[in-house]
Order: sequence, then structure tokens, then C-alpha cells
Amino acid sequence: MAVIVEKDERGNAVKVRSLTFPPAREEEELASELDELLRRRIPEIEAELVVAGLLSPEMPSAERPVSGGDTRLWYELGKRLGPMLNDDRLVKPGERTWVYEAMRMYGTRRILRKDRGPTRLHLDYCYRLSRFPWEFAQRLRWGDWVFFIDSRSLRQEPRVDKWLLTRIERIGTLGRAHFRKLAQELNAIFKGKDTGVFSDQELFARYDRALEKIESGIPDLSARPQSGSADAPDRSRAQETARCKRKRQSREASSSRKRRRKHDGGGGTALRPTSADHPAPEA
Repeated sequence: MAVIVEKDERGNAVKVRSLTFPPAREEEELASELDELLRRRIPEIEAELVVAGLLSPEMPSAERPVSGGDTRLWYELGKRLGPMLNDDRLVKPGERTWVYEAMRMYGTRRILRKDRGPTRLHLDYCYRLSRFPWEFAQRLRWGDWVFFIDSRSLRQEPRVDKWLLTRIERIGTLGRAHFRKLAQELNAIFKGKDTGVFSDQELFARYDRALEKIESGIPDLSARPQSGSADAPDRSRAQETARCKRKRQSREASSSRKRRRKHDGGGGTALRPTSADHPAPEA
């Protein structure tokens, strides 16, 4: 695959990313096709976001600095970038970084932000966010999503997105602070480790344990069975058994008290009423 990432004033390619050099003729043709698609589509996307009221029609300037944007803006941007990034004929998943670089040729400051590093790309974060249902994505601020995706052990592990999708119901109840704590916990677990050595099942089991640890610190959640966890049925049965045991003990205690009252009142000398039992009538 080849991607044009820089052009001169006349529109000629001056910088091309490719695994082989020079690129094969077929790769050059695909690179030109992709470049034409980006040249047309990126400005269209900006215009669509302006019409949707998510971008200002005015360009940022010294008097009008660029805004940080919000979850809705970056979600909608990523959603519109998706069809191009998911085109297997023009874009190989492992080479999307080059495509993000190419997209920057045609975007303006309204949608572009400074990348945090070679693998910490603003447009990639937008794309990853857009792959979640909006009902889930909107529960957190853009800064919270950046904090999570930007975490060292998560940003280059695409399977964490797949895991999040399978745990939406649980993670959606965490709140912003605990969502960030989850990212910190996962970073602590996988610090200095190559997650590529784990199968999906092994990796997800470790993610689940981290999630359960965070949930255990939330009073409203700690007593609730975790539906996304493999041992949820066992915990649910254990809790039901405990409830039944408490009810049985309560019934036994109640029966014991009734027997004692019956024995005290019927088997010995009857208690004589006192003035406290039957107060004298008022004069």
C-alpha cells in the first residue's frame, strides 16, 4: 500500500509512504485514488459539521481561537471518517497512521488538533470513539475518552475497544471518575507488558478483574451481580443462598420467642397486673 502524505503547490506528490520503494504501479494508482477521495471528502465533512451546528462557519484566528470541541463533535467527525478508513481496498488497517497524516493535508484548524505523539493521533481517537454506540459515548466527556484511549497500555491494543463494547452496560454506570480509575488500574496491570501474548479470553479476563476491582469501591455497585463476568451466576446464587439463610434464621428466632412467651405465661404463676398495666381512671 502507498499513501500520498505531502503535495507541492501544483498538487504533485512530493512525499509518499510505502512499504516498498518505489511503489508498484497498482499501489500508485490506489494512492492517487485515495488522495482524490480525501481531497474531496474532508472539506465536505467539515461543511457537514458546520451545517449540523457542531462547527463554527468562521475559521479560527488570533481573535477567535480554536475550541477544544466536545464528545458530540469528535464522535460525528470519527463517524464520517469511518467509511474511508474501513475501505479495505484503499486502506490497510495496519497503515491507517499514514492515512491520518494524509487527511491532515485537507483539513483545517476547525477539525485538526495537535497530535500527542507518533501513535497518539487526534483523528484516530475520533474514529475509535465513533465505533461505540452514541448512547454509551455521550455518557463521558471528550477529555475522559482521551484519558482512557491515551493510556500507554490501551492506545495500541485494539482489543480493548472490543472488550468495552461487550461491557457497555457495566462501564456505562461507572461515572467519569471511576472510568478514569479503570484506565489507571489497567495501566498498572499491563505496565511494561506485551499484551499481544494474551489470547482474547486471557486478556478480557484480566480486564474484567480490573473492572470488578473498580466496581467494588462503588457502594451501589459492589453488592450487585456483575452480568458481564464469567462467575456472575455463582455470585448471584451465593447471594440468594445468603438471603434464604437470613430468612430462615429470622423465622427460627421468632418461633423461639413465641415458645418462651407461651411457657412464661401458661406454665407457672400468672403475672399479677400492676397499676402500670391498668391505670386508675381520672377523677
